[in-house]
Amino acid sequence: VAPPRNRRKRNRMAAAGGSAGKSFAFHPKAYAKALMHSCKHSADNVVGIFIGTPTGKVMKVVDAIPLFHTHSLAPMLKIACMMIEEYCRTLED
Repeated sequence: VAPPRNRRKRNRMAAAGGSAGKSFAFHPKAYAKALMHSCKHSADNVVGIFIGTPTGKVMKVVDAIPLFHTHSLAPMLKIACMMIEEYCRTLED
């Protein structure tokens, strides 16, 4: 007997490292920034990072930082992440 469809989906999510019970709450600024940037560069891939904090079962996304419009190389991504970490530290102060 096969499990119900949604149970299979939850099992795949758990196996992929996700949580079936986790939800995301986007601040309007973060949502608009990601959406508008992807619309502006609709012919290209847009790679970016969402910044947020986990609160119980909700991930609160407060900002979005676009990174690349092409493929990303490991050194470029590493430096971008280092710069974002420094930016986040300045926000904590």
